[in-house]
Amino acid sequence: MSTNEWVFGSSPESDVWVPESTVSASHCSLRKTSQGYRLRDLDSTNGTFVDGAKIRQPTSIGPETHVMLGGLITLPWPEKEGASRVVRFGRGSQNDYVIDAPNVSTFHGEIVVGHSGTWVVVDLGSTNGIGLKQGRKFHVIRRAAMISPNDTLLLGKTELRVQDITPLFRGTPASDSVTGSRPALSAEHPAVDNASTDELPQAARSAAIPRLSTATPLASAPAWLLFGVGLLIAVLVYVWFVALR
Repeated sequence: MSTNEWVFGSSPESDVWVPESTVSASHCSLRKTSQGYRLRDLDSTNGTFVDGAKIRQPTSIGPETHVMLGGLITLPWPEKEGASRVVRFGRGSQNDYVIDAPNVSTFHGEIVVGHSGTWVVVDLGSTNGIGLKQGRKFHVIRRAAMISPNDTLLLGKTELRVQDITPLFRGTPASDSVTGSRPALSAEHPAVDNASTDELPQAARSAAIPRLSTATPLASAPAWLLFGVGLLIAVLVYVWFVALR
């Protein structure tokens, strides 16, 4: 598929994954041409609508055109051109949001906010990819995916909560925002607390499985109990000694 064309659909294999039940696996395509953008419905079940009208042939649109998938889902705009705001994240210091983790690429991805308020995460050819959390599992995206500020992304082995980046979308200077993200394999991370250990990487499973205490019963006993046991032993020894006499 050309980088100038995006296929939208509910399949994770789509160029822009739209995880909604009313969207077909391959719903529609958006192609960038020298004359602008052309939208085409791919024989979807619930149709593609431009300004309220169902399209039946390729239709010219722009970044601010009102497009609905299945009549319920707004088309998530994936192109930087015409976007309301774009925030790039990665390990390099040139990013808008820097994530200091070895499994994160220098320029890992970006979040594109469209004029209609849609959010799209785009993989910038990262080494370890981007996963989108759905339920208890992460699904690796092909090129991009529709997201919300409440979603969690997986960059290699590092989790990134989209809400951590939201100050940048409100116009907050990057220097005032929190830089970095929490590692996915932290025992304190909600993803470990809520997920089945069978669905986690080995390191995460180790963090999620409770550790057995290595302390002996006497070592962990209260001081008063140890004193009582010692006193009882002393009395028994004294009685035994007196009996021998």
